[in-house]
Amino acid sequence: MEQTYFNRLRIIHLALCAGVAILGIIFYTMKTADAKIDTSFSNPMSIVGISLSALVIVSSFIYTKKIKEIQATDTFEQKKLKYQSAYIIMLALIEGPVIFNLIVFQLTQNLFHLVIAGALIFNMFSKFPNKTHIAMLLNCTTEDL
Repeated sequence: MEQTYFNRLRIIHLALCAGVAILGIIFYTMKTADAKIDTSFSNPMSIVGISLSALVIVSSFIYTKKIKEIQATDTFEQKKLKYQSAYIIMLALIEGPVIFNLIVFQLTQNLFHLVIAGALIFNMFSKFPNKTHIAMLLNCTTEDL
């Protein structure tokens, strides 16, 4: 994989992560004085926000399934494109619950949703693309890249 491919993956990753992180920081600075952690879940949006967080698990399954669909007979360009699409889908499935929990935090001022969003953002940042890992997934060596 030429350097531009990795730069593109890194830019996509950082853009998705930074966008929601900045939104979280903006919402946190806009919080009111009565913002608190409420774990009673009396608000239906709270239950939906927490339930949507399960998409992290779903994203891992979809990512793994998409990676397994990469055939040894595929050209190297096809492998790169399939990996990139699987990677973007995985990040997008995490980004959705982050945005929803940030919006629920802004509407309800329940800091619990900000904590959930922060954990999901950390999960997104931990998935930064790595040449060695991608080479292993694509069944090639780093020299081939």
